[in-house]
Amino acid sequence: MLFSFPSRARLKHPPKGGRLKLSSSPKTKLLSDVLWTSMVALRESADAFPPLKSAVCGTMALWDIAKRAKHSKADACAIALRAQEILHLIADAVPDASAIPEPLLRSITRFTVLLDDIGSSMQLISDTPTISRLMHLNRNEQMLQRIRTQLDEAQRDFDTASNLRIEVQQAQMALKHSEIRLEIKDLSQTATTLLTYTRFIVFLAAP
Repeated sequence: MLFSFPSRARLKHPPKGGRLKLSSSPKTKLLSDVLWTSMVALRESADAFPPLKSAVCGTMALWDIAKRAKHSKADACAIALRAQEILHLIADAVPDASAIPEPLLRSITRFTVLLDDIGSSMQLISDTPTISRLMHLNRNEQMLQRIRTQLDEAQRDFDTASNLRIEVQQAQMALKHSEIRLEIKDLSQTATTLLTYTRFIVFLAAP
């Protein structure tokens, strides 16, 4: 079974610099209508592939937290954007959910779990009262930096799994080409043998 996931071209990127213009829609204060629609389309297209759908929902949840953030809104937006960039990579690398190598699937699952953890941390920072937040600026900054580092590691993890898939595909193609060459060689030898027999029969049949 094949699944048609929207490519990165359909998942429109936000403007460079990581800042989004506010939308007039109350549901998408921080996302453009086109971007949000693309995210929803990706989520719906992944109905038959839970890991990818979970990753989309996790990314959308980060945007929802960023939208409602009382504090550190810019940091929350930047984190949601970073998660979305990784989601783009996943959407591009998974055109066919019926043929995903195990390392790639595990990478997607780890990313989904990470999104849940990040959402909890972002919610904690956002809900922290002003006085407490001011008293723990260093702690909050360390938490944000840890989240950024985790997202960078998640992308490297996914890149490694994706590259491994490409290497496996290349090895499979090389093996297939080798098999084809052997088949062609066998056919050539068979044809040569038949030609030899034909000439011999013709020679014997000659007056």
